[in-house]
Parts: sequence; structure tokens; C-alpha cells
Amino acid sequence: MKNTFEVLSIGSGMVIRDERSTLLAKGLRCRRGVVMAVFVMILFAVPSLATDTYRLAIEKGGRREFTVSINNGCPKSVKWRVGAQNLELAGVRQPEFTLAAGESKKVIVDLDTTRSERERFKGSITLDCINCKRKRCSAGSRVNVLEIRVVDFGPFEAQVKKFVAAAGLWLKLSDLKVGRMIQEEDVESTARQLVNRMVFLEDDGKPSAAPGNATNPNLEVLAEEMVSRQLVQTRRYLVQATWEYRDNKHFSTVGIADDDGRVVYEPILYFENIKSLATPEARLGSCIWEPWRLEFTNGLGTVCYEVDWKVAFLTSNCRITDQGPHILRGSSGTHCWAWTAETFLGEQPACWPSETECGEAKDRCVRWAALTHVVLGISKPIERTTDKVFNGIPLEGSRRFEKGLFGVEAEELAEGTLCACAQRSVDGSMQTRCTSLQ
Repeated sequence: MKNTFEVLSIGSGMVIRDERSTLLAKGLRCRRGVVMAVFVMILFAVPSLATDTYRLAIEKGGRREFTVSINNGCPKSVKWRVGAQNLELAGVRQPEFTLAAGESKKVIVDLDTTRSERERFKGSITLDCINCKRKRCSAGSRVNVLEIRVVDFGPFEAQVKKFVAAAGLWLKLSDLKVGRMIQEEDVESTARQLVNRMVFLEDDGKPSAAPGNATNPNLEVLAEEMVSRQLVQTRRYLVQATWEYRDNKHFSTVGIADDDGRVVYEPILYFENIKSLATPEARLGSCIWEPWRLEFTNGLGTVCYEVDWKVAFLTSNCRITDQGPHILRGSSGTHCWAWTAETFLGEQPACWPSETECGEAKDRCVRWAALTHVVLGISKPIERTTDKVFNGIPLEGSRRFEKGLFGVEAEELAEGTLCACAQRSVDGSMQTRCTSLQ
């Protein structure tokens, strides 16, 4: 897919257009009205030199076209020269040409990162009228300063490949390109469009696109949070990822990379995740089982949700003596945008598993469960009482809950049993020693 950046020139005003998609061009075309106003103001003054600065990013090994449009405002035919200064990766296709009175022309400057190993460039594209003075026409000159960042996505692509394999996804990242830089005036509109361009994977691996309704209040809230969490901010770049899935089919997503080329958001990698559950050994002498820890780490390496808990009680003569609760929540937190998660805990008294009849002595063991509910994407908060029971273990009561509207909902269950005594001694009495069962 060809990437084209176009510089539109009217007088000394210029804007950048990325022609790959509506999203990547959003916020740039709207500046045209401002540019035209500048043109009207300078039409009669005609300054001798105008300078504009553009910041671009190109993936390593990539090529771009930077297009300059020249409009001859002189009443006579004049010659123009276009050159590149201090930009070894730039080549002007037609450095000299003649324009008739009122004629316009687009000149393409090729930016080829394979021409240099440098990561940053700062140079200029100059536009000079060669014979304006001789023809008594003050068309003047222009200097377009280019600040170019060459982004090496090689390490990131290796990270993606490793994650896709670990997560068991039927995906392959086939292409990753850098788009425009986010401007201050279009931060909010870019966030809304990124929300509308969210993509999730269904159970069969097929992509599922967002509803695309920017007026939905839930989408507006998500867009505002995307800005407040500083995912969308100035001097970051939009990136376009192309994914290949089953039957050689492809789909594209739009994300964000910072100035160092680090991808901070891309919907597939941001929401797909790997779960890890730490299962500790019980401290048998003190009847404490900790720390249990559950983490959800996304494809960008961020721990988006974490929670830990412990199981503990007091004992005497192989019986649990305290009232509980015996499963205790530790720290927990959600650290990613558009992630909501909650963990529900529950416990049930039980006798030693080898005893066929407990009678009223259900005070030897504690059976426990920890259910984590995760909602990714568009959701709304509701209040509800948890009515789930797992293997006879009722979970705790009313808590804030997130109901998914678009995205992915998932549940993760951890459970176990902690008993006051491990085994019977030779004489038939119970040893005061805790044991854990899963």
C-alpha cells in the first residue's frame, strides 16, 4: 500500500494530507480554510520568504511521497526550482519547471529511508522562483522544513510474533506503517474515531468491528477517557496495522505510537491478553495460603488488571476457631483504558475430604473460590447482586459491575480448599498441621 503525504500550498500556508484513510487524514483538511485565509492576507504583501515546519515519521525501510503544490500568482510565466537541503533520503522528481500565469503544479519529493541509516533528519525542501526578479514579479521563495523520524518496528514485530504464539491467536502482523502526527486541534476528534475503529476478535478468530456510532454516549465517554489517560496526545503518530488471519484474509486497525516508535495502543494487542495465576504453597504451620495473584497482561506488555488474595484462619485441635471471613482480598487495580474488571470472593465451610459424613463438624476445612469478571471495550456500569454459586460456594454480594455493550466479556475462576489438619496419626488422632488442596 503506497503512503502519500501531500503538502497543499496556497501562498505561504500549507497543510499535510495522508491519503491512506479518512481517519489518518482527519483534522488536516479542516485547516484548509485557515490556509486560504492566510493566502488572502498575504496576496498583496507577497513576502520574500515563507517557512513552514512539518514533522513526519516513516517506518524503517519505508518510502513516502511528500508532495508540494505551487501556485504561480505572477501575471507572467516564470521558472521555478525545487531542491532538498540536508536531506539525503529525499529526491525531487522534477527539480526545475516553468509555470504560466496562474498555473499550478504538484512536485513530488520521494523520501526513501533505505538511503540512510540515520534515525532522525532535519532538512528543508526549498521552492525558488528563478527569474521572478528579472520579470519584475515578487513571487518570492518558500522553505519547507522537514523533521523526519525513522521508526524501527523490528523489535516490536518480534514481540508481536511471540505474543501471538503464546496467546494461541490465528493471526499474523503482515504490515505496520506510520501515519500522520496528531495535532493539538484534533486530539478529541481523533479519539472519537479511534473508538469507532475498535476491533475485537471473536471466538473463531474473526475480527468484529465497533458499531461506528460516535453519538452514542458510551462512545463519547470512552473517547474522553482516551484523552484523559493521554493515549491520544500531540506529537504522537497514528499507525496502521494490517493483520492476516485464516484463509489468507486481511483486516486493518489503527493505533498510536509515541515519538520513539513505541506502539502504545492498537486494538488487537491492547485487548487480547494472557492470564497468569500464581498458585502459592500454603504455609502449613500457620494455616495461611498466600499470595494468590491473578494478572491479565495484554499484547503490548502492560498488566491491565491485577488482583491478589489470601486464605487464612486460626485453628485448635484440627478445627477452625475464628469466624472469618477466611478469604481476604489484597490489592487490585485496572490499569488500561476500556478495561473494567472485578473479582468476587466466596467461601464455604467443609469437613476433611476423606470423611464421608461431617455431621455438624464442618469446621475442619474452608472451600473457597475467586471469580474474576472482565469486560473489554464499550460497557456501562450497573449495580447488581452476584447470584453465582460455584460448586456450592456462594460468592460475595452486591458490587459495582460492568455490563459489556461491545467488546469481550470473560470470566476466570480460581478455587481451592485449605484444611486445618493434613492427616491422621497412627493412633487415629488428627495432627495439627494445615494442608492445601486444589
